[in-house]
Amino acid sequence: MMPASFKGLGPDQIEELVDLAELKAWVRASEVQGYSDKELEVIDKAERQGPRAGKLVRERLYRKYLWDALRWYLFGGYVDLVGFQEKPNRAYDPEDNPWTKLWVPGWARTKDEHDVTSPYKPLPDKDYLRLVAYTWVHEPLLAIPKSRQMMATWLFCCIASWMVSFQHAQLVGFVSKKEGDADKLLERVEVVLKGLPKDRFYVPQYKKKYAELSVMETDSTLMALSENPDGVRSHTFSWLFSDEVGFQEYAAEQIRATMASVKGGARFTMVTTSNGEETFHQTISEGGRIPTPPGR
Repeated sequence: MMPASFKGLGPDQIEELVDLAELKAWVRASEVQGYSDKELEVIDKAERQGPRAGKLVRERLYRKYLWDALRWYLFGGYVDLVGFQEKPNRAYDPEDNPWTKLWVPGWARTKDEHDVTSPYKPLPDKDYLRLVAYTWVHEPLLAIPKSRQMMATWLFCCIASWMVSFQHAQLVGFVSKKEGDADKLLERVEVVLKGLPKDRFYVPQYKKKYAELSVMETDSTLMALSENPDGVRSHTFSWLFSDEVGFQEYAAEQIRATMASVKGGARFTMVTTSNGEETFHQTISEGGRIPTPPGR
């Protein structure tokens, strides 16, 4: 919908403002902002209390900016078109000094095989998906029980596309029961990458081969792994995502193999539909101490 303050503008002017809004949104989505001078002072003050205090403050601020970039990439937002004010020294007036906000949608596009007319569509801006994405940024260990068709796996494929494209030196492992199933998840990530606006903005190129997707410019790689825990142990991952872990025979060994990395600062995310009182259910219910529906 065109903002009311666009009325009276010519098509070229409107196109220019829309392009400006998209550019601002793309910058917000693809760059993690640096610390302000005030924040650097806070970090310096914390470091004088000890290295641990300084590290905690830096990590908190980094997660704040990491979430800001990721949410713009996934869900979009309103862009302030401050330059639209014709008379910046005067107060906003919709008649002779217009100013507006323009909504720009997220850049992550998914594929719906059930929709034959319009299969490629933006990741839906659902409150629960925002909450999961926010929690992923702030919690290194995340276990999510889900029902089908909730877009949870697509959400993490979108996050992986952003991570390898704009974060440097990341090694991401996608785990499924079979390596081929995990590679299908990499194909989903490739769908998202293909949908990025390469015709308008600079997007790093990627290379996809079986069980691996890499971005040379960021030196970040996404690997497909089977549930065999030896594959987990043989690499140092920035983030390990295990899909349908409730159906994996070696889930317990996989979790044990990954926990040391989580303690060292890596992320570990588990997602599954319910499959009875298996390893995942025991994990989220703390061995049955927390009442949790076990599923079938």
